[in-house]
Amino acid sequence: SRKGVFLIDWWNCQTWAAAPAEPGGLPVGLAASHSPKLGQALGRAAELSFEGQVIIERFVEGVEFGGDAWIQDGRIEALFVTRKDMQGTIVRGHLRPAGLSSVHHEALADTLERHVRHAGYLSGPLNFDVRLTGEGIPIVLELAPRLGGNWIPQLIAYSSGADLFEAVVRNALRESVSLEVLKLRPAASFVIGSGEDRLLEEDIPVDDVKNAIGPLIELELDFRAGDRVEPFRDSAQQVGRALFDLESARYEEVTAELERTLTPWLAPTRPPARPEAER
Repeated sequence: SRKGVFLIDWWNCQTWAAAPAEPGGLPVGLAASHSPKLGQALGRAAELSFEGQVIIERFVEGVEFGGDAWIQDGRIEALFVTRKDMQGTIVRGHLRPAGLSSVHHEALADTLERHVRHAGYLSGPLNFDVRLTGEGIPIVLELAPRLGGNWIPQLIAYSSGADLFEAVVRNALRESVSLEVLKLRPAASFVIGSGEDRLLEEDIPVDDVKNAIGPLIELELDFRAGDRVEPFRDSAQQVGRALFDLESARYEEVTAELERTLTPWLAPTRPPARPEAER
C-alpha cells in the first residue's frame, strides 16, 4: 500500500472515500473495496497531498450538510447550517436555510457540541461537515477550528447578518463576541469551475456578468487574461465563487444561468438545467 494510507474497518465497508491526509483535505474519489477505481482514487488523493499521504474514510450514506458555528466557553453560541450541493465528492455550493427540521437541527447541534467538548475546544470559530443518515442520525465527517471556505462566512453574513470575520478578530483581541441573527434570507454560495482546459484570452467582465444575472449578489474570480484554467475535478481547480439571493429564484436555475453566461470564457461543468415544465 502507499505510504501514509490508513485503512479502517476495511472488510466491513463496501464503499470508501479517498482524501489527502492534511487537515481540510476533501475526498476526491469514491470506490468499492475491490474495485480498480480505488487505486485511481488513492492516486488522485496522493497527488493533491503535500506529503503524498492519503487517508481512506468510510463513505456514509445520507444528505450532507456543512456550515460554521461559534464556540464560547466550550458550548455552541451560534450555529449556521448549510445544505451542500454535491457533485460526486466535490462541493459545488452551500444553501441557507438548510431545510433541517427542528428535531434534526437540535440533534446536529448536540452532536457537534459533544465533539467540541471532548476536543477541549473553548472559544472561536468552528467549521463542520456532517451527513444526516436516513434514520436522522448526524454523523460528523470533519471539524476544524476555523471558518469555512467556499464563501460560507459570506453566505452566513448575507443570509443572517452575522459577521464571523469580525467575530474572529474580536476574539483574537480578547474582546466580547455577540452574534445576533438579524434575519434569515434564502441565499447560496456557488463554486465556479470550467468543464475543460481553457486559456483565458481576456479578463472575464465581472460587472457585466453580475448585471446580467439579477439574483447574483457577489462574484469573485481568481484568474485573469493569460492564465490557464484546468478542468474542474475538485476544489483545487475552482475558478471563483458566487453569492446568490434566492428570495425569488431557484438555485439550480441561477447557477445554470451563471454557467451559460460564462461560456465565452469557461466550459460548463454540468448539463443544462431542464425547464420547469420538463421536471
